[in-house]
Amino acid sequence: AAPAAAAAAAPAPAKYKYDWYQTDKTVVVSVLIKNVKPEQVKIQFEDHSFSVDIALDGISNYNLDLDVFGPIIPAESTFKALSTKVEIKLAKRDPVRWPKLEGDGTVTVPLPKMVSADEIAVKKPKNWDRLIDDEMKKQGEDKPEGDEALNTLFKSIYSNASEETRRAMNKSFVESNGTVLSTNWSEVGPGKVETKPPEGMEFKKY
Repeated sequence: AAPAAAAAAAPAPAKYKYDWYQTDKTVVVSVLIKNVKPEQVKIQFEDHSFSVDIALDGISNYNLDLDVFGPIIPAESTFKALSTKVEIKLAKRDPVRWPKLEGDGTVTVPLPKMVSADEIAVKKPKNWDRLIDDEMKKQGEDKPEGDEALNTLFKSIYSNASEETRRAMNKSFVESNGTVLSTNWSEVGPGKVETKPPEGMEFKKY
């Protein structure tokens, strides 16, 4: 009966909450245990996981073993024992957003770069006549026509465009001999932009 009683008296594993947040370069995990000294903490970092062992009172320990969503750099990962928590900083191998903290320990493929709403708006097909009208209303002028209208529109879009959009506009306009003006680099970047004269007309080099 004595061994059974001893087993029943053994302290249960300590349970504490933890939370996390991330930046482009790091993931920070906070274990919410107060007044822990650095010498009480042992943390092992691996490529896709980390383990935490905190000695609490000389009898019980807090343990946390996690496989994380993305790969980390063990040599650049660190921890701090603070008065209110133990803060664990995981250095991301890839500067991408993690949708969750935990994974299955396998290699993950980097997620594509997040595109802002402004960039998406720039890449949508343009209603050129409406843009010209809007620009002229801002300036309080009559709507220009012909080449003047095109130049006005080009300058307006170009001055507010991203570097990628500017490259697309320059490349498409020059390579097409002024017959194509695109703001979508993914469409015009890979190859040469062909000349597209108006319907019923033929382009000739002189």
